[in-house]
Amino acid sequence: MTPEQQRVLDTIAFRLAARLGIDRAEARIAVEDAADRRGPHLAEVDAEFRAVAAELAAAGQPAARFAAALHRAARRSVRDAVRERERGKRFVARHPDLVALDHRLDRLYERPTS
Repeated sequence: MTPEQQRVLDTIAFRLAARLGIDRAEARIAVEDAADRRGPHLAEVDAEFRAVAAELAAAGQPAARFAAALHRAARRSVRDAVRERERGKRFVARHPDLVALDHRLDRLYERPTS
């Protein structure tokens, strides 16, 4: 990753920390988790990605291509998250017994359930 790309990701983490009232380390982890389309702050990170991408594109900076890529990645991330959620809903409808087993295992291993 180039220093310019790293600076953009740091900007996103800084803005996310200010927006959610979390520390920068947590915000950085949230940005990295969002890249894998997971984490509790996925929607907020996607919104910041889009905002930063729009700002970079509007400024006409050399980072405009990276900004466009960020914007496409944010759209793709949201679209994939919606598809994954719909897949999960269909699975729950088809296999309620396996869902109950999963919740029992979550309680057994003390994993948070949604």
